[in-house]
Amino acid sequence: MSPPFDYNHREVNHHVTLWELSGQPDALGWGNMLAAAHRFLVQHELRGKRTGIIIDPSELVAIDAGLRREAGQWRAEHMALIANVVPCACYVAKSAWLRGAITAIFWFAPPVIPVGVKASRREAMHWIEAELSGRVSAAASR
Repeated sequence: MSPPFDYNHREVNHHVTLWELSGQPDALGWGNMLAAAHRFLVQHELRGKRTGIIIDPSELVAIDAGLRREAGQWRAEHMALIANVVPCACYVAKSAWLRGAITAIFWFAPPVIPVGVKASRREAMHWIEAELSGRVSAAASR
């Protein structure tokens, strides 16, 4: 029996938030997670706060095609909100099937921000920090 679906998010530092997903997603849990992500983004937008996002779904058992489609549609519907709040995002994908699932989600809604896919959380954090420091440097030189 697969473990139940679970998700949480926490601020890693002032500029980066980590979202962790685990277990076997079902339609209800997946919908609740997408609603929580929407609330998170809206709250940040209202406060004028931007945050890099690390999404770590490496503890998921599987993501069926319907849930991947739902995630892609959600991204498509919220592109402007994502662009306003998230300067960059990076996925942790330790397996080929997970990289494939992430790619499938991007077919529905190509990223509107820089997005990385790395094999470990540490690599994802390094990528996010480099992206964020590059954006700060670019903004300072204008």
